[in-house]
Amino acid sequence: MSKKQNLFVFTVSCLVFLTFPADNSLAGSKKPFTIILLPDTQKYKHEERGSRSHIFESQTKWIVDHVIDKNIVLVLHLGDIVDYSDAVQWHFASKSLNILNGIVPYVLAVGNHDVSGLDGTKSTRLFNEHFKESNFNKLTSRESNLTPLQGVFKENHLENSYFRFNFQGDDYIVISLLYCPSDQMLGWANNIAATHPESKVIVITHSYLGNNNQHVKVGDKQNLSNCETFWPEEKGNEGQQIWEKLISKHSNMQFVFGGHLLPRRLVSKGLNGNMVFEITTNYQDLENGGNGFLRLLTFFPGRKRVLVQTYSPFLDEYLKDDQNFFEIDLKNGRFLSV
Repeated sequence: MSKKQNLFVFTVSCLVFLTFPADNSLAGSKKPFTIILLPDTQKYKHEERGSRSHIFESQTKWIVDHVIDKNIVLVLHLGDIVDYSDAVQWHFASKSLNILNGIVPYVLAVGNHDVSGLDGTKSTRLFNEHFKESNFNKLTSRESNLTPLQGVFKENHLENSYFRFNFQGDDYIVISLLYCPSDQMLGWANNIAATHPESKVIVITHSYLGNNNQHVKVGDKQNLSNCETFWPEEKGNEGQQIWEKLISKHSNMQFVFGGHLLPRRLVSKGLNGNMVFEITTNYQDLENGGNGFLRLLTFFPGRKRVLVQTYSPFLDEYLKDDQNFFEIDLKNGRFLSV
């Protein structure tokens, strides 16, 4: 680590200390915990020339190495796990993710690249062959006796699934929705949110916010809108429709995490007056297909704050700009600069 990097890490540590007191009598008795966001790993693919699969492995190995000291309780992959759906890419992607098995639970969103073959066909078959429902049933949260996987939209298919976790006494439901989810999928998710009113709900879906910092709308080609025609069987829903048909309706909705486009963030008020924090994370256009950057969301329950940091285990570097280093003020419904 360079002197410059050391100085930044020291500065971050000081800011965390100043913002979130270590004294539990002030900050509450609940320990901080961390959720990791893994965005668009599609370009860390294995190829005969210029393979980058080692970058993906550097991310998951770092997570395993820091599960205890950072109290990492969950990893959320935001979709586009692979660049296109073939057996070789899924083999190496699953190899990287399986490093987490039995150590920290993870939930996967399925993106457009994850279902698209080179021949133009669309299928979740290879995804479900490499990530079986039975494997996820074996994963348990480190802080509870709950079995995380609670249900799926379609039997033996994980592309639409929901999980339950308990972090420091707070119950969370995590719903993963397929890229461009159908009305039926959104109806299924609505039922889950409605039947768990005491749980905080996190939704992950690959495409949600556009580069204009708004929900992606139907026909918005600048933000790669294609959900009306992406699935041959039925129309899918864009970010704006997902907001209107699902997210806005439930008072327990807290977060929506997505990838696909540039890093963006938005706070939206639901129909019940609750504030929903919506965050897009994606670094695939950086050098080496993303340089291994991931996000750490460190929750300070007693302070009702979340510190968001963007870090690369591959480079051992942080991104320091306002889009990648900020706080979430859960109590007052806003993002804060650090």
